Amino acid sequence: MEHMMWIGESMIERDRIRTLGEVVYRVNGLTPDDIRRLAAEILKEKKLNLAVVGNLSDEQERGCVPLWPLRPKQHHDAFLI
Repeated sequence: MEHMMWIGESMIERDRIRTLGEVVYRVNGLTPDDIRRLAAEILKEKKLNLAVVGNLSDEQERGCVPLWPLRPKQHHDAFLI
């Protein structure tokens, strides 16, 4: 299904499908600066979030900000790290 979505998007945007060779060529042409530039564009400090799902050790809980009041230990808690 993913592949079909990629083909459909490619047809809509470019009116043609890129070959595997074209995609590999472009990916291999990326530089560290290209990746840093894109990361800086996408990863804005004010918009970063992290969700941790699962049990945390006492050590892991230190430094985390609870997202709601803590409940008894047998329940899972949510934290903002």
